[in-house]
Amino acid sequence: MKISLKQMPMRLRILLAAAILVIGGGLLAKINLASLPIPGTIGRAEGEVQKLRQELASVRKNEQGQQLRIAKLRDQASVFWQTAGNPHAEIAGELDKAARRANITLLNTGSPGESKISERLSGTEISIQFLGSMHEIARFLAALESNRPRFYWRTLNLSPDNPRDPKKVTLSGRLMLITLSQDISKLLEPKAGTP
Repeated sequence: MKISLKQMPMRLRILLAAAILVIGGGLLAKINLASLPIPGTIGRAEGEVQKLRQELASVRKNEQGQQLRIAKLRDQASVFWQTAGNPHAEIAGELDKAARRANITLLNTGSPGESKISERLSGTEISIQFLGSMHEIARFLAALESNRPRFYWRTLNLSPDNPRDPKKVTLSGRLMLITLSQDISKLLEPKAGTP
């Protein structure tokens, strides 16, 4: 048996309308209208995405600038010694390598002495002595000059082996090496995933 809305008593129609409104209101309360894909919601989301893209581009540009700055600092620090172990042993090893590149044998190397230059830098001096031809001395000086990290001359003396009949020249002097502190050396180390 079908009853049309017009045949229903007024009271029943009002009660039915109120029930529909309560059920419909409950359903609408559960649905978040802001999440529905309507033009206003889509436009706001697109605006937020565009804003985030701009922020990401800015962050990437800033990161590139910082990476460039770090690369420059690493390059500037390449003339300094960065040691994690025993600097005296490393210095003696580098001095021996330079002598081998020049095909010479050092007569004497003194014990390295260390002095503090600043909070983050220290200097290590080592004395050396060598007897050879001017050609051999020139090769040795060139090997020291091209070495990275760098050696700096504190004193350098050249004298003939025999003033009346010089055949060879004695080179003696003190070399200084500037060493970065371990905390600065660690900061300059490349991190995983960075250039």
